[in-house]
Amino acid sequence: MQDTNALRDRVKGAVLGAIIGDALGVGPHWYYEPGQVQAEFGGYVDTYVASKPGRYHEGVQPGDVSQTGQLLLLLLDSVAQQGCYSQQDYCARLDGLLDTLDGTPYSGRYTDQAMRDVWRGRKQQQQTWGEVGSYADTSEAAIRSVVLAARYASSYLEVGRTVSADTQLTHADPVMRGQTLSFATIVAAIINGEPFDEHIGTRLRELSKTGALPFTHAVLAEERQPAAAAAGQQEGGISSSSNSISNVQRPRDPTKDLFYPDGLLLPGWIIKAAQDPDVSIPPLKVPLVYGMACSIQFLLPAAYWYAAFFAGRPDHFEAAVLAAVNSGGNNMARAALTGALVGAMVGQSVIPARLVEGLVGWQQLLPLLDKLAADAFPDS
Repeated sequence: MQDTNALRDRVKGAVLGAIIGDALGVGPHWYYEPGQVQAEFGGYVDTYVASKPGRYHEGVQPGDVSQTGQLLLLLLDSVAQQGCYSQQDYCARLDGLLDTLDGTPYSGRYTDQAMRDVWRGRKQQQQTWGEVGSYADTSEAAIRSVVLAARYASSYLEVGRTVSADTQLTHADPVMRGQTLSFATIVAAIINGEPFDEHIGTRLRELSKTGALPFTHAVLAEERQPAAAAAGQQEGGISSSSNSISNVQRPRDPTKDLFYPDGLLLPGWIIKAAQDPDVSIPPLKVPLVYGMACSIQFLLPAAYWYAAFFAGRPDHFEAAVLAAVNSGGNNMARAALTGALVGAMVGQSVIPARLVEGLVGWQQLLPLLDKLAADAFPDS
């Protein structure tokens, strides 16, 4: 039986890590030329800095969060106060934020495309929540999903239920939603003590076969081999499709709410590459390999890479998150995703105090994290 205090520490570390990553990325956000972040800020960024004049987050105080971070904090406050995920309560909070915006990028803190689409649906077209989801393939929902992954870490089905429902509020694309749920499930698994190794995805995929995870599982080639041998290795070793999976539990058909497990399998390959001595990528060049821009398909591989590459170091959290920040592009989202992963590994207790106490409103934040963790893993 796992230590409740350790589980709670990892709950708080995951959410706090996402908030810190977001806040660290606000100042140096969206510089797309390698080395431009360091040129603009006089060296390696290792603390909270203000955005330069004319940049995306001009006027946001160092240590404060972006609008994506605001959505995460609204969800954290809602879940902590309600004790559970109440979509009605959260949507009321989102409507309150939308009331302060005008649908343009700069009516408040920088408003990304997904939230501009949501604003238009709610305020101009009078659509209901559930109808307004954007087809932007961005990571805002994945970043705030950390709150739900942490709150419901003891039940993967509840992670799936709540993250799927919450993601659909702002993002409609099913591939993006599947990637978001995969990330949230990985975070929940790490909180539960699953090793962040090359086999994490295949272990989770086994749970999908039993219905313990809301994914279909597909049939991998290696699972067909025993059935192929039993069928007499028809057609030169490849048996007919009817026989080839006869000894394998048939997967459920995918639907718009039942996703393929590719997103669960992704981190295992990234981890293997990050820790392979024959694979060498300078940390600040990682986004050049996986993608610099805002698509979640670019951001998640880089976040998994940073979380794996610096594993085992005493400064694991700081080294991984700061590398994500200093690597440019959509470094703010990349750092938030990285912070959630590593925070879930090391726990709040290992996150440097200077990064916690540099956050705007950190004194009010810590009690919310305590409440979330206590609800996630109550005393026996």
